[in-house]
Amino acid sequence: VENSARVGAYLLERFKQMEERYNVLGEARGKGLVIGLEFVKDSQTKEPAPDLTMEIIRRMCTEGVVCGRVGFHGNVIRVAPPLVITMDQAEQSADVMEKVLSELS
Repeated sequence: VENSARVGAYLLERFKQMEERYNVLGEARGKGLVIGLEFVKDSQTKEPAPDLTMEIIRRMCTEGVVCGRVGFHGNVIRVAPPLVITMDQAEQSADVMEKVLSELS
């Protein structure tokens, strides 16, 4: 439980920082190790971006991080790693997300 809270807080903070830097990340939200990353065409209009979400998932997989999408519009990536994820693994995964978003910006 403590690991979930600690690593989850770290990941959510990293994703919130990305939300500030990348216009396509409309919102990062969650609790513990269950986090949703909502991708939009523009952060002002919040129009869902399901095609972009699929491209992000494809690139994440190419980099070795498997993730899936959820949501009514298919524009939310669910982050739900095992409860035993290490901080190092979380950092690596967040680094991959950052790399993918920087490539698409």
